Amino acid sequence: MELKRIKTNIFVALICLVVFGSCVLDIKHLAYSVRNCTEDTLIVELTEADSLGESMLWGFYPIDTIEPAHSTDTISVVVHGKRIIYSCYNFALPDTISLALYPFPRGKCYLYAIKWDVAKRYSLDEIRTKKLYDRRIVTKEDFKDHVYEYK
Repeated sequence: MELKRIKTNIFVALICLVVFGSCVLDIKHLAYSVRNCTEDTLIVELTEADSLGESMLWGFYPIDTIEPAHSTDTISVVVHGKRIIYSCYNFALPDTISLALYPFPRGKCYLYAIKWDVAKRYSLDEIRTKKLYDRRIVTKEDFKDHVYEYK
């Protein structure tokens, strides 16, 4: 009797998943991406903050440490003797869409783009201090089908 009740509960749960699965929020309608329409490889960040953040970073590691467990999700460079590990989700090759999916806040937000050649030579603090990035104020209207074309 107990086994029959468990099977029934599993069956009901599967039916609920199938029926209500279509009601689950579709992330592509909530998330926004950036298409790199330039000839440069970029690190991009979309944020509500009016200053360049650190969401594109995986972390800082000395040269002699091992790569993170998910090395396919990261790309690392050595700047001034320190390893800096960037998330590949913020990495946008020319004419590609970054893999990072951003929930769009109310009103406006800020798009930051750092050329990969700059990210390979300067620390994030130097990039901020010397303003070696492009900063744009964007709104939802700037995104066509949830994708902003960075030119």
